[in-house]
Amino acid sequence: VFHGFDFGEMIRDLHQDLPALQYVFLIDGQGKQWPSGFYAFEELTKDRIIHEDLKGRNYRKLLKGPKEIDMLNLTSGTTGMPKICQCISNARMCFGRQIAERCGITSEDIMLVVCPITGGLGNSCSSLAGGVAGCKVVLLERFDEEEVLRLIEKEQVTVFVGVPTQHIKMLSAPGFDKYRFDSLRIVISAGSYLPYETGKEIIRRMNVKLIPIFGSHDGGTLTIGTPDLDEETVCRTVCRPLPDAELILVDPKGREVPP
Repeated sequence: VFHGFDFGEMIRDLHQDLPALQYVFLIDGQGKQWPSGFYAFEELTKDRIIHEDLKGRNYRKLLKGPKEIDMLNLTSGTTGMPKICQCISNARMCFGRQIAERCGITSEDIMLVVCPITGGLGNSCSSLAGGVAGCKVVLLERFDEEEVLRLIEKEQVTVFVGVPTQHIKMLSAPGFDKYRFDSLRIVISAGSYLPYETGKEIIRRMNVKLIPIFGSHDGGTLTIGTPDLDEETVCRTVCRPLPDAELILVDPKGREVPP
């Protein structure tokens, strides 16, 4: 149960319509009667006991190769219909490494991620870029602008990751000016269009470098900013493509146009 919603019961209801679904592992699922194939994670790991059905399996056969799909991501998209995106492991690792390298994130950084870490920007920065860099990652269970500002100061955050609506809420928080952002050097924004004036305000009021990222779900990360770019570039454009990325520009009818 998370924030009042029982996800285990949801999967139980869907299970009969998903014949290919063999195993469901539930966090905090102990103490309930579940259908065959459902396992409470706490019970599986208690005293190193493994359920009989799972003994003797060759788990190496279940490991995904670098060019195989390892994540299904739900997205409403900024320009398309809601969909499930198929994500490939080596592509996701590439995005995480590029974010870490372009932003100069190292093991000395402290990253605060306030958007969902199950996919998209939150996953690319926390699990992937943060994992590549080996830095400390601070998470927030539910977004609250005042709590975010407090955490930036308390945890001495150096890299803040959020989507435009969260940046806007933070800037408009009544207590914004009472917090210190001396430790903060980078604010990363993605997920949708960041208004020009909002970008300028982030830079001015927080004294940081703004890093826009374009693309996270459907086609993966396509472009990332860098700390050396000027304000006009990071506030008006999606910055530079990743190395080896092949991009084309098209008009509203899908016809290729020159740069």
